[in-house]
Amino acid sequence: MWVYDSKIEYPLANQWGISWRNSFSIKHKLYRSDLIALDYHQDLSKRNRVYLNSSLGIGYRKLRASHGTIPFKDPFKLKSRTFDSEKFSLYTENRELFIQPSLGIDFRLKGFLRLGLEAAYFIPLKNSNGLYSYEEDEF
Repeated sequence: MWVYDSKIEYPLANQWGISWRNSFSIKHKLYRSDLIALDYHQDLSKRNRVYLNSSLGIGYRKLRASHGTIPFKDPFKLKSRTFDSEKFSLYTENRELFIQPSLGIDFRLKGFLRLGLEAAYFIPLKNSNGLYSYEEDEF
């Protein structure tokens, strides 16, 4: 699964900032995560090129696992919804509220462009599981 990740940070003071991070799977909508965090940056070099970053955030994520496509011949109705396309896909879905501390190092390449390495720990606070179905070839 390929995941796209982006982070936008707003500086609060010299070394502090608040950030929003968004991640999602590129195909099939199997993963999505949003995180709001408080960030701290410590300069490790004399020329402002290497930074140590630490962060503590709270977020929400949704993770789906596919269980294949199920064919059926006769249309059926479930709570005012008619299934008549002859196949639908089943997914299990896990939704979680979490806290995520992280520690990383960034190398400033040019201006606002940075390359970094980060390690994060996932601490779930609340989760829920469910079954999700999607009708294939509906139209």
